[in-house]
Amino acid sequence: MALYDYWFTQYNFPNNQEKPYNQSNGIFEYCDILKKNIPLNWKVMKITDVADIYQPQTISNDLFDDNANYNVYGGGGLIGKYSSYNHENSEVIISCRGNCGNFYFTSPQSWITGNAMVVSPNQTILSKYYVFHYLKRYGVKQFLTGSVQKQLTRENLSGLNILIPPKNILNSFDNIIKPMYDKIIQIRLETNKLISFRNYLLPLLMNGQAIIDG
Repeated sequence: MALYDYWFTQYNFPNNQEKPYNQSNGIFEYCDILKKNIPLNWKVMKITDVADIYQPQTISNDLFDDNANYNVYGGGGLIGKYSSYNHENSEVIISCRGNCGNFYFTSPQSWITGNAMVVSPNQTILSKYYVFHYLKRYGVKQFLTGSVQKQLTRENLSGLNILIPPKNILNSFDNIIKPMYDKIIQIRLETNKLISFRNYLLPLLMNGQAIIDG
């Protein structure tokens, strides 16, 4: 998040001379949509014009299985495990019912329920890493509806404007950020394997079917 803020909030991304753009007297222009100055030649678009936004299929909690292989994500982030998955790749999701407006980055091969809204950017324009940090920085509270139980709809979220940096800057950002997320995901998967092994082994130890050879 610190790198995102430095590059895309303070606008100190590397310029053509690999120096901080803003600190090196970079050129800005006023953006009527965002009501502030942005770097020259950057664009602003509606998020629905640059990303596929949808709510996946919900499954019953009764189908969750702690020994299954795939993570389940919902409005509360990681909420269980399931025997199948409905998303091959990691996705950016937003909780859209109840406790709305929380953002998560899912593991690959996971099941995402309808209590979360997937924001899958057009990779030729934006990256999921940039979108994730942009949403976390600016939030979506202004797009929530409902007085008793808050909810976020695709129609409401379509009003969100998103700043579009040039592709070469996004690629440089991704080259730094992606290995970090890959490492996080790898640690998650290894942790899940250890948890599954513990859940299998502990009952055997408790009833004497297995012993620890010291």
